[in-house]
Amino acid sequence: MKTLLLVLFALLQPLAAPEVKQADRVVQVRSVLFFAPSCPHCHEIMQDFLPPVLERYGHQLVILAINVETPEGLTVYRAVVSHFDLTPDRLGVPALIVDDRMLVGSGEIPADFPGLIDAGLAAGGIDWPRIAAVRAFMKDLTNLQESGLVIAQTVDSAFDADTAISLFPSNTRKAERTFAANFARDPIANSVAVLVAVFMTVMLIRSLAAVVRSGIVAEAAPRLIVPVLAIIGAGIAAYLAYIELSGDAAVCGPLGHCNEVQSSSYAQVLGVPVAFLGLSAYLCLAGGSLINRMRGGTAAMGTISWVVAFVGVLFSLYLTLLEPFVIGATCMWCLTSAVLITTILHLLTDPVHNAQQQSPAAG
Repeated sequence: MKTLLLVLFALLQPLAAPEVKQADRVVQVRSVLFFAPSCPHCHEIMQDFLPPVLERYGHQLVILAINVETPEGLTVYRAVVSHFDLTPDRLGVPALIVDDRMLVGSGEIPADFPGLIDAGLAAGGIDWPRIAAVRAFMKDLTNLQESGLVIAQTVDSAFDADTAISLFPSNTRKAERTFAANFARDPIANSVAVLVAVFMTVMLIRSLAAVVRSGIVAEAAPRLIVPVLAIIGAGIAAYLAYIELSGDAAVCGPLGHCNEVQSSSYAQVLGVPVAFLGLSAYLCLAGGSLINRMRGGTAAMGTISWVVAFVGVLFSLYLTLLEPFVIGATCMWCLTSAVLITTILHLLTDPVHNAQQQSPAAG
């Protein structure tokens, strides 16, 4: 577990050593990594990719890691976002600054970082990013250490003694934010998430009440709109699953921060990406509805489809509420999927209402 929260790779000497003659100075590449303890892709970069890279370059590579889940780290990250004028699809962690480049994601960082290191060393080194907020953060490192936000921990087993590389768990403390503070991080997109959650709650109650009163009634010929919506939902889930596997940044659009949601710990359940669960549910609904349509409608298949949709809406509602109040960011892809699964549940429940309306006349 010691390496689970590796958060800062740095050489102690470059940060605090006295000045030496130019001839004796080690040519270095100095970079800054933004991460979040709750981000699975950050753990992948910090546990699997960076240790051998640091071992290879030794004193020549210095990486300062900053936790964006602390107030101090989030302030620096926002300043960097403004400095690079990042588009919404480039927001999220892990993110690594090297000179005037910013690499984002667990795909881009391993692909480009080694080449930038080699080019920087060949050019005589790369200094810390010339961003005021980053430089100010570095000046406060001593104060952060004294306050417990940065804890020095020398690791001898992973590297040769000559490299004198030290690892700092920097800002591993997760910021304690209230629901209101999380919501205030993106009030417009988070308000949309709340409206979707209200819609889902109403439809859940309506569907459950109808089924409790009359049971599940299968349509004689299930409407084609159900598999069509399910296929669209499967497409969205497949795209998010690709993003999860590749580590690439998602195309988010002008509203919300889907990459922040995708990089959170809530993007997985027991190690399984949520997108895979959604993809399985949509494929089940699409296939079940088409089979049921070909068979002219059966109660058993109608029951299975309704239960899958109902459970899907319940889980989607849970995730939708997490976004504005716990994660503090909203994914429009996720909200679109939530609306789709809720609409499917509504369509599957409609035969129940039809049966209720017809029963008095039949009597």
